[in-house]
Amino acid sequence: TKALSLSKQAIKFYNEINDLKGVATINKNIGLIYKDMGEVNLSVEAFKYAVDVSKKTGDAWEEAINLAYIANAYTDKDFEKAQYWAKESLRISEKINAKSIKKIAYSALITSFENTHDYQQALVYAKLKNKVVNEVKNDALNKRVAEMSVLQDVVNKTYELDVLKQNMLALSEIIEKQKGNLIKVSNEVENK
Repeated sequence: TKALSLSKQAIKFYNEINDLKGVATINKNIGLIYKDMGEVNLSVEAFKYAVDVSKKTGDAWEEAINLAYIANAYTDKDFEKAQYWAKESLRISEKINAKSIKKIAYSALITSFENTHDYQQALVYAKLKNKVVNEVKNDALNKRVAEMSVLQDVVNKTYELDVLKQNMLALSEIIEKQKGNLIKVSNEVENK
């Protein structure tokens, strides 16, 4: 495919400039392309290469997601490998609190256990995945609530500022009237 061809060109480029993080990312993309093409072995090979490069760069996120993708690639082919790689991904994902990666790894575990007709274990992982999904939703909701709170504070401060401006304007008018009265009184005193 064109995407695969372009990705292979990009790999050459990233290797030439010695951008290992770019190499890992492109290999992950190649793995996803191969998986979509049904080429499990080639996809796993690309993901494993991305894992190796990610270890060299110390990029735990990239390592964990590629491990999850390896697990996902094996879900219909080799259940034990799927479970092994998913658990490796979860081990790292826990350390870095990568909830989105946990969802992928749990999905691989659910599917692999369903495919072996171990529905009890699949249910265990489905519940864990659901817990992570709910945490992600709660995190997003809490972030939105915090943003709304900041916005409300800005609105309140803007209102307070407007009130202060109105008070200042009213005081300025009073001062101007008092000045006028003082000038008038001063003129009357001088004229007497």
